[in-house]
Amino acid sequence: MNPPLLAVSGISVAYKRGLSSKYSVQAVRGVSFSAWRGRTLGLIGESGSGKSSALNAVAGLVKPIAGEIIFDGKPVGKRRPGMSMIFQSGAIDPKMRIADVVAEPLRNHKRMPAKDERAAVIKLLEMVGLPSAFMERLPWELSGGQLQRAGIARALALRPSLLLADEPVTALDPDAKEQILDLLARLIKEFRMACVFVTHDLEAARYLCDAFCIMQNGEIVERGGVYRIFNEPQQAYTKLLLESGAVCAG
Repeated sequence: MNPPLLAVSGISVAYKRGLSSKYSVQAVRGVSFSAWRGRTLGLIGESGSGKSSALNAVAGLVKPIAGEIIFDGKPVGKRRPGMSMIFQSGAIDPKMRIADVVAEPLRNHKRMPAKDERAAVIKLLEMVGLPSAFMERLPWELSGGQLQRAGIARALALRPSLLLADEPVTALDPDAKEQILDLLARLIKEFRMACVFVTHDLEAARYLCDAFCIMQNGEIVERGGVYRIFNEPQQAYTKLLLESGAVCAG
């Protein structure tokens, strides 16, 4: 097998409790996982399990206190070109028009002349199933699913090889959720991106992911392919999640 695009080895993340204190809340403890091009790894767990903190460490939003993150064969630095992130509900500035939302990464990284920007934004919107008429709309004029599509278009602007997705379908109604999962599955395959998909929703993960890491109290307690996790879970915590439906309920 080819080497992973992303290799996370023994990372730990901790947060300060109060401005003057030392690290006192350890959210992630010695977690390791890998992601390959064209495949999706799910980090699954209940609220407080550490899954989002682990993803934020990969994205550079928090700094691990231990461990190593290798991306495309090299240790990551402060800047992480080749990675993009999508968030719950799109995480879009409500005052920005959709054209500016999608174009923001292109402008920040000076990827193209201003005269080419409009055509690039139209193409990105087409990729996610939004017509060019949406360019001039404000976020409040879009449905939840449309807003998430705009967030995905923004994430695709720099043609990432790694997509980091933090609860991207949690706030959506069932129809929009299914459509966004279909869209992500198609884009991951089409562009051969690696994806790390964080969710508390086992059914969403089952639909999109090739493999799971089940997280509890900041640690990975079980890992495996979709079939084995759903049909032959080994750990009591995994069995509890599957039997109770607690994860799917949020």
